[in-house]
Amino acid sequence: MSDERSTDYAVANLKLAIRYIGDNDRPAIRALDLATALDLIESQAADLSRLREERDALTTLAMSFFDPSPCSFDHHGGCQNHTFLDLEPGELCPNEQLRRLPPVAPSPDPNGGEQ
Repeated sequence: MSDERSTDYAVANLKLAIRYIGDNDRPAIRALDLATALDLIESQAADLSRLREERDALTTLAMSFFDPSPCSFDHHGGCQNHTFLDLEPGELCPNEQLRRLPPVAPSPDPNGGEQ
């Protein structure tokens, strides 16, 4: 699940919980539902953080194989520069796919700087 979809899911669940809490007149149920909603948000935030860390690690690993030289295609559509000779028509060279990945943002340092 993408970061945006995970966040949207968490927000939708929170809105649903808040709507339910607002419809319920008993304070004990409101407090319990609010606690459940907060637990859900914390769980979603932890999952999102873990997924971002995994994405960044995989992107960093993939970029270690990146060749900055441009693709050079033969008459069959294969990339000669990066030796991906069996590309299907319209298929991108894997090296070009790496080039198009968004850069990995530095992790925030708990002391206020960047790591």
